Amino acid sequence: MTVSFFDKLQKQKDGIQLFHQYEDQINDLTSKLNILSEEILTNEQALQKEAKDVEQLTGKSVQSLYHRIRGNYDSQLKKEMQERHEAELQLDFKKQELERLQLDIQNLQKEQSLYYDCQRNYDQLFQDRLKELISNNPPNPNTKELLLGLQSDVDTAISQKKELEEAIRAGERVGVSLNQAYDHLKSASNWGTFDIFGGGLITDIAKHSKIDDARSSLAKAQRELRAFHTELADVSMNISISIDIGSFTTFADYFFDDIFSSISVKSKITDAQNNVSTAIKQVRSTLILLERSKLEKNEHLETTLEQIKDIVIHSD
Repeated sequence: MTVSFFDKLQKQKDGIQLFHQYEDQINDLTSKLNILSEEILTNEQALQKEAKDVEQLTGKSVQSLYHRIRGNYDSQLKKEMQERHEAELQLDFKKQELERLQLDIQNLQKEQSLYYDCQRNYDQLFQDRLKELISNNPPNPNTKELLLGLQSDVDTAISQKKELEEAIRAGERVGVSLNQAYDHLKSASNWGTFDIFGGGLITDIAKHSKIDDARSSLAKAQRELRAFHTELADVSMNISISIDIGSFTTFADYFFDDIFSSISVKSKITDAQNNVSTAIKQVRSTLILLERSKLEKNEHLETTLEQIKDIVIHSD
């Protein structure tokens, strides 16, 4: 009797299911084994303590002398020996339980090993059948045409998904640089407010230092933006994000230190902050669109792969 391709595949699929069932059982017992091992360690420490208590009572110790003077030496010794005995019994019981768990795990692993090759066999059967169906001499030309079309869709979806992931990573890098620039501008703005109320030379230096930090972050963000625009073009998305903090003349503040020049610089910093904030929102919105598009590509890819799988499995 000839065994159908579907039955061969189903046999391996059943084996895969059993393999994972054994895996779950092994993981569960391993977790219990780890807990029990910790409990045994605690019990061993408790037994050591109880044994030490008995040793102190039976030897020449302050505890022994104390209980002899009180006249309850025998009862105290009996109590300590009973506690030691109970600790020994508890430890022995848990060690036996540990051995039983270890044996159960070994037996499950032995059973599981019978199905170790099922996933590989399943994949091999599937791939061999797929190659046969799209070969130069296929059993069904219509099926071949359909599968080749679906495989082309899969290749396209994988490529588009990769491009989307690259665009998302580029956008995340832009976001980091823009947030750094915003933080520097915010700090410069705080120093600028102080300068308006007569902060002096030290305030000027601190303010311009923060402005230089912001310029550096923005220059990095501009580089990241160019890379982002390139990645967006690859996924057929276009956005226009520009960032600029204007021109600050450091010497003007040093030599024309009055409230009007300080207010002017503070205003430019505020404008730059607003510009960067807008850019951050644009990047975030674009990333949301990219993530949504990636999710759609994933769903399309999974659906197409399921279609291919269904055709191959029922191709007898």
